[in-house]
Amino acid sequence: MKHLKYIASGILFLVSVPATPQASLDSLMMRVIHHNRTLGTASQYFETVQTGSKRNLYLDNPEVGFAYLWGSPERFGNRTDLVVSQSFAFPTVYTNRSKLSKAEVEKASQLLASMKIEKLLEAKQLWIEKVYLNKELLVLSERMAELEQVSSFYQIQYDNGEISKISLNKALLLRAALTAERDEILAESEIIQSKINHITGNNPVEIIDSMYYLINMELQDSVIKESLKDPLYQAYLSEVDRLNFQKKLTRATGMPKIRTGYYSEKMNDLSLRGFQLGLTIPLWKNSNKIKHASGEILTAEMEADKYRSAEVARIMQFYTRFMTYLKQVEQLSEVLDIANNPGLLSLAIETGEISMIEYFYEVELYYRVRHDFLLAEKELHIAESELNKYGLYVALPPPEGG
Repeated sequence: MKHLKYIASGILFLVSVPATPQASLDSLMMRVIHHNRTLGTASQYFETVQTGSKRNLYLDNPEVGFAYLWGSPERFGNRTDLVVSQSFAFPTVYTNRSKLSKAEVEKASQLLASMKIEKLLEAKQLWIEKVYLNKELLVLSERMAELEQVSSFYQIQYDNGEISKISLNKALLLRAALTAERDEILAESEIIQSKINHITGNNPVEIIDSMYYLINMELQDSVIKESLKDPLYQAYLSEVDRLNFQKKLTRATGMPKIRTGYYSEKMNDLSLRGFQLGLTIPLWKNSNKIKHASGEILTAEMEADKYRSAEVARIMQFYTRFMTYLKQVEQLSEVLDIANNPGLLSLAIETGEISMIEYFYEVELYYRVRHDFLLAEKELHIAESELNKYGLYVALPPPEGG
């Protein structure tokens, strides 16, 4: 398939593309990771969870007791007691506390990773929007340059009395319409740039690219499998694990508790020393705690299944959009290949082969199709970014400068 030079750098069917767009996109995402304020707050929260998850991993504090008792009658003397004791929970309590701590950290880690992916996806789609607007501006600039050439030709004809003022005004009106369209695109570009400034914590990347990255076409077989790496889904599974460990810990804390320590008693010339050993009797524990924990686990499992089902449905929707826009891009690029481009039309009107009305109609139709092509190309990349979002964070290159 042959392509016109205006789509040669942007169409995804090319064998290779320069590294500049990918470098610009990677730089943008790296700045999001390092400077986005929301992610900075989330990272601090994760560190808090890491620290807090260790607060119940240690033994209870030892206890020291001292008693001084006056004897009555005095001949019995006074009594001094000293007790140093340490309580120990049932051994499985400590094991399950450790597992519960790891599950809490894992869940927080997955939630942080999910937030990073969503921010990176937002950055990637802002980049796509910016590239799309850059491409539209290039096309508009090309169109305005061609219009200037045709307008000059009409001006000469008007000065020679060959056409009326009404005919000349058509070119002037079209110029005004194109200028307004350019201003609108520039305004939209400024809005996108302000969003980029915000998401990068005011450390923006200048995006002047007018080409996209190469798209991987083989998504159907891999996207469902890759979606299992979704950190948010993994966070749901971590919550199920956490609740399972919490249930085991609840059961373990209902077991007897051991208390042992050193005991000393002194009275007159009599001195007694030894060890104490005690055992709590879990008589008043609430047996409904286990039932409640089982109910929480079932609820968490249902939430995980619900999220997974919704995510698969979302993937299939974006895959349908991906294939639809891919077909549109293919069809429109073929149409543009065989269309009468504005350069030929300009030459045709100067040689008198077509009339002014025919020229404006053909040019308007040509650029409408070209606009539809750029729009479909942008939406194709948006759909692809949604399908491939699961590996965004792990696919990032090393940080800048190291």
